[in-house]
Amino acid sequence: MSNIEDMSQSDILYVSKDAANMLNIANTTVRKYCDELEKNGYEMKRNAHGHRLFGDQDMKVLEAVLKLKSEMKISEACQYVIKKLKVDINKESDISDMSQENTQIVPKKDPAIATTQMIESFKEMEAKLLDRIDQQTRLQERRDEQLMMVMREIAAAKEQKLKKPWWKFW
Repeated sequence: MSNIEDMSQSDILYVSKDAANMLNIANTTVRKYCDELEKNGYEMKRNAHGHRLFGDQDMKVLEAVLKLKSEMKISEACQYVIKKLKVDINKESDISDMSQENTQIVPKKDPAIATTQMIESFKEMEAKLLDRIDQQTRLQERRDEQLMMVMREIAAAKEQKLKKPWWKFW
């Protein structure tokens, strides 16, 4: 963990509530992203009480994770941002250009694996839909049988009402 003393005076530090307000997300979401980043080796600055403090670079990292979370899982987004950050640090460049990148970037995966996973999920969805259709069909058949039974009862009641006993003909 880094101490506050390492930082230059020009760095402005934010508490998690301020970071959440700046990113327009909940404080719990900031905490969740930070936990995931720390699991993957990212070091957060902390005050004497152990509360997280966010500098400009930390805010840019959180923004990048926030942009990537719609494309992939949060854990994958954090891993990707940290990997990209390590590459950028090795190149001695800033992470600011990473938050400006196209957010359509997805970690490289084997397309065949991704395709088979998609096919499997489609098959599962198809099976669920077929079960649901069968269920609906059975419900409709039962409803139709009940409707026909009620119609027969009504017809029988009308026929019974129309039949007069033989002594009422006079």
